[in-house]
Amino acid sequence: MKPHRFLIVFFLNTIVTGCGIGGFWMNGNPFPSSVRPYMSYWHKDGITEEAQKIDWVTCGGDVDGGFSMHVKKMRPGETNETSRLRQSSELRTCLTQRGYRHETTTD
Repeated sequence: MKPHRFLIVFFLNTIVTGCGIGGFWMNGNPFPSSVRPYMSYWHKDGITEEAQKIDWVTCGGDVDGGFSMHVKKMRPGETNETSRLRQSSELRTCLTQRGYRHETTTD
């Protein structure tokens, strides 16, 4: 009798927890509509989009407007996390020195 109870509890547990799997996938669209590239949060008056992209890449950003850690820029003895933090700090410093300001509000 005990093996049957175990199987019943196991299958009920699987059925109940399985209903919660999916998150956004169950809604049809797995991506929130407000996702924007990191570059779009940096603004500078009187600059074209193409010039902003050139500045972005020159400062260490990705061509697609995002930012990711560049393994080739890691220093000896640096962990992935410290390298990512250093590189993102360098990106912010470079953009600020070029006159950009970071804004989290949408226009």
